[in-house]
Amino acid sequence: FLGLLGVTALGHGLVSAVHRRRRDLALLKTLGFRRAQIFATIAWQATTVALVATMVGIPVGIVVGRVGWAFVADGLGVASLPDIVPLAVVGVALGAFVLANLVAWFPARTAARTRPAVILRSE
Repeated sequence: FLGLLGVTALGHGLVSAVHRRRRDLALLKTLGFRRAQIFATIAWQATTVALVATMVGIPVGIVVGRVGWAFVADGLGVASLPDIVPLAVVGVALGAFVLANLVAWFPARTAARTRPAVILRSE
């Protein structure tokens, strides 16, 4: 559920950013940006958000998970020796980057399809 909430928040943030920055993107297109460069701009924004999220989320998740499991294990009277699999942590991080860029594709497509003349005319 938290993963779905995070993906939804990322999607909403990217859609809002594209909507808020459509004049800037239109100006960049007027100056020579191609569709692929608009896609790359939005993808880099999503990748940056995913990078910050993994840099904060993984250590906090490990600490909170260890403390939470120790609390539950002590209450049950079992050993509390949590094991962290580094390959799984790397897999989660890579999955976050891939998922963030998949989510970024939809707002990037919208941004790339906009016509600069229509947006800049409204100024």
